[in-house]
Amino acid sequence: FIHLKDLLKKIVPFKRQVYRQVIAYFRKEGYL
Repeated sequence: FIHLKDLLKKIVPFKRQVYRQVIAYFRKEGYL
């Protein structure tokens, strides 16, 4: 059983990294 807090600690930084990459991609493509 994995504690939710431990799971969030792993997921949140990953999501932030992905979010940053998506924003950078949209900026590059001229959507933002």
